[in-house]
Amino acid sequence: TTLTATNSTSGNIVIAEATGVDLAGLTQTTAGNIQVVTTNGSITTSGAISANGAGTVTLTAGGGTSTLTVSNPITSGSGAVQLTAVDGVTLNGANGDVTTTGTYTVNADSNADGTGTYSQNNAGSAVSSGAVQITAADVVLTGTINSGAANVTILTSTAAATIGIEDASKSLNLTDAELDQVSSTGTINIGSAANTGGITIGTDAALTQGAKNFQFTTAGNIAISGNNFTTTGNVGLTADNAGNTAAITSGAGVVGAAALTATADAGIALNTSVTTLTATNSTSGNIVIAEA
Repeated sequence: TTLTATNSTSGNIVIAEATGVDLAGLTQTTAGNIQVVTTNGSITTSGAISANGAGTVTLTAGGGTSTLTVSNPITSGSGAVQLTAVDGVTLNGANGDVTTTGTYTVNADSNADGTGTYSQNNAGSAVSSGAVQITAADVVLTGTINSGAANVTILTSTAAATIGIEDASKSLNLTDAELDQVSSTGTINIGSAANTGGITIGTDAALTQGAKNFQFTTAGNIAISGNNFTTTGNVGLTADNAGNTAAITSGAGVVGAAALTATADAGIALNTSVTTLTATNSTSGNIVIAEA
């Protein structure tokens, strides 16, 4: 099915499809919302999707192995944009853009089976929005994300998934080059207290991230490997769980930041090059810091 719709007066555009659908163009000239939901089918676009004012855009590809592929611009004045699919969300090509001052929320693995990847597969693909939250089995960034002063949050779609920052062996992995594509004067949050798989940083290569602020959070362990992680912004490392078994460990890699806050249950060992350091270890183990 191919759909085109324009609403020029009042009200919303609401589309429910049993199977797959191609959106050839959806336009709200007033402040209404746009919502497209499939029960069991993928969503693609072949035309622009435009909401006016505070109008929201919600695209949900449900059922089976459904995917969502956006090849044309999605825009709103200040409305939230939410993209959801079972087996992957892709901003495809140079025109796969999202523009709004509202929030941008993605769930690329809505059935949480560990197979849905979020991808911006072209350098021309650009997200310009307020706060960003991406939940996925993995994230592949060739395009850019700019959230201004708002935060960017990247979450695993399953609790046990491992997170690798320059560690390609992990489930959700991000390279230095991919993180270069993310711009925020807020905080880039990676992981959460719900994640048990842990985070490794700097296994494959060093990371240099300008003046960005980062928060890494897991209920598993955090391991700094053999390569440095450097920013002139602030860094938070939190490894904490109810059993008080999470630790922060380090190889030869140095964490460089303006302010570093490290919180763990079962020991903290770090090589650092920072202006301000706050380390809190709640249960067992030592705090061992080697300042460069």
